[in-house]
Amino acid sequence: MAPRSLIHPSSPVIKHSQQAFDQAIAAGRLSADSDSPLYFKKYQYMGTWTGRDAFKHLETGQYLSDQEVLDVTLSSSLSTKLEEMARADSHQPSEFLRLLIEREWDRREQNGGKQ
Repeated sequence: MAPRSLIHPSSPVIKHSQQAFDQAIAAGRLSADSDSPLYFKKYQYMGTWTGRDAFKHLETGQYLSDQEVLDVTLSSSLSTKLEEMARADSHQPSEFLRLLIEREWDRREQNGGKQ
């Protein structure tokens, strides 16, 4: 019998969900950190389309997008950098970082306060 993906092109390929989660965590799409908005236990594996694993948020029903992963990663990286600078008394935030922070807050306001 032909694989499901050959029977109907829009049908997902289904692999073991643990494998999908492990790969998503290793790739940085999901997180093993329970404090992260991308914590893997907040998502359900839905299948794999054209080689891309799909995950749906259990509470909102929204599918995980690359933009969401990028936003959370950048926000987390920026927060980490600012915390490091705050601990080092001799460093002051640069103009570039100040503008990044302002841009992030403007973006959040436009999205109704969502990260």
